Amino acid sequence: MERTPVQLVWLKRDLLHWAAQQRLPVLLVYCLEPSLLRNAHYDLRHWRFVLASLREMEQTLSPARLFISLREAVDMFAYLAERYHVVQVTSYAETGLRITYDRDKAVKRFFRQRGIRWVEFPYSGVQRGRLNRTGWPDSLLAHLREPIPPIDLKAIHFISCEDDRYQLPPAWLKGASSFQPGGTRAARRLQSPVALPGVGKPVAAASVPGHAAGDDGGAAPLAARAISLPPALA
Repeated sequence: MERTPVQLVWLKRDLLHWAAQQRLPVLLVYCLEPSLLRNAHYDLRHWRFVLASLREMEQTLSPARLFISLREAVDMFAYLAERYHVVQVTSYAETGLRITYDRDKAVKRFFRQRGIRWVEFPYSGVQRGRLNRTGWPDSLLAHLREPIPPIDLKAIHFISCEDDRYQLPPAWLKGASSFQPGGTRAARRLQSPVALPGVGKPVAAASVPGHAAGDDGGAAPLAARAISLPPALA
């Protein structure tokens, strides 16, 4: 059976990346990797924030659906490569933890073996592989001054595919009133200034403890609470 040629847009830490460099159907994918779910740098509130953001994205793109997988990244791409002719994968060039760096190296080897093109776009001033900062300030300024190209979502042919292993524990879907919910609309609501008791000058809501924009109140403690995985992944 002939497989449909597709381009995958791999949503990683930043969910705002849209890439459609070729005239191919686009499948948006997000990977809830068990190794990261168990990692002490992450907490349940981070994944709740991510899932809320993904749900809002699906509402924006409806009737298209995101492909959300409870697999390691290489396993997810192998699963999709059996169902589609994956021509290209686009994503941000993620920077952060050693575990995600090692993951990306394994993914790169897999793509090379399968003949899949992987295009990574910078999303910050951090550059992987630099031995020093010579010329880095100029490079950073040039990156910050680049115009943001307009995106016509109607011109993109989104396709949908569901993973048979994507089933989350109910606790993951519950919000917490003390933390910022995920999604663009929630972030915009918190952009309005608020007054703090004893402080004469209003401050941005994002700076109020418990309302840090983007990660539900700051980085997770290294001794993060344990996250209950589905039985098949524990």
